[in-house]
Parts: sequence; structure tokens; C-alpha cells
Amino acid sequence: MIRSLVIDDDQRGAIRHLVTFASNPDNWYRPYVDSWNPGDRIEYTYHADTYRCVFTYTEMASLRVFRHLSISVSGKGYPNIAAVLQLASMFGFLGGTIRDGICTEAPDSWLIGINKNEHCITAVQEILQ
Repeated sequence: MIRSLVIDDDQRGAIRHLVTFASNPDNWYRPYVDSWNPGDRIEYTYHADTYRCVFTYTEMASLRVFRHLSISVSGKGYPNIAAVLQLASMFGFLGGTIRDGICTEAPDSWLIGINKNEHCITAVQEILQ
């Protein structure tokens, strides 16, 4: 199944709003400290057609902070990697190869993988402070 990803100005604004919210240190997710799951909170989620995104700034016990984006789609499949790259760049992931306004390649600083337990593709990038 081919899934289109069309992002208009209103959706770009919603993504910017989520990134602004998540980047506030008061809203960072701290695994093993916080008793909640970001995917269960609407303020950390974004929907674009059949794509569902969960985005956080995640602070690990080592005090390292990461952008963390999980993308899932309805049904049995996984998101197309082209959509994952484009969404990651829109959520503030830095360093991707951009051609004609579209992210076409992730740099080595992005960790991208399939999470079979949560049926999504996850992108992670450390935020160097």
C-alpha cells in the first residue's frame, strides 16, 4: 500500500508547536523516572493522514538528551522511509541531505530502526549541548 504524506501550512504549524512544547526542559521525557508514556499523551502526538507521530526530547540517566520520534501507520505495515526522513527533518532532526526541500538521506548522527514491539519506526538524534 502506498501512503501519501501531504503536509500543509497548518500541519507545519502543529509540528512546530509540538517541537516547541517538547523542547521545554519541563516537558522532557525521562524514562525510568516518569510514570507515564508519551504515546498516551496527546500533547506529544501528531497525526498526518494515516501517520501517527510521537515526539519527545528524552533525557537519559546519563543526562544526555535526545530527539526521539516514533512513527507508526494504521494497518500491518510500517511507514515508508522517505516519509520518516521528511518527518524527522520537520521535527528538528539536523544534518539530513535535503534535495528540493525534501530530506533524502539521514546522516550518521540519526539512529533509525524498526521497533517491532511497538510496531513503528523510531528515529533518535542526540542533542549536543
